[in-house]
Amino acid sequence: MSDRLAELALKKQRLLLRSADLRDRMGAHADGLAPVFVAVDRLREAGAVVRRNPEWVAGGIVVLVVARPRFVWRWVRRGYVGWRMWKSARKLLTSS
Repeated sequence: MSDRLAELALKKQRLLLRSADLRDRMGAHADGLAPVFVAVDRLREAGAVVRRNPEWVAGGIVVLVVARPRFVWRWVRRGYVGWRMWKSARKLLTSS
């Protein structure tokens, strides 16, 4: 094996060791984010369940409207106000 090939093989080996070390360190740093990832996974799964069973969501909303109309109306107003604020903020942010 020529000196050049031996040098390249050694350089490759060093790079592989460094890559493995960096992957391990990145994994250790990401451990703090594990609860966030778990929460996001649960939200995604809940969204998938809602998409698969929209009739259950609609039924729940109907039950809430019949049982507690004031409660539902209050949250509908809050949602509408929040949506309008979001639209206004987005418009301001994109215009500048």
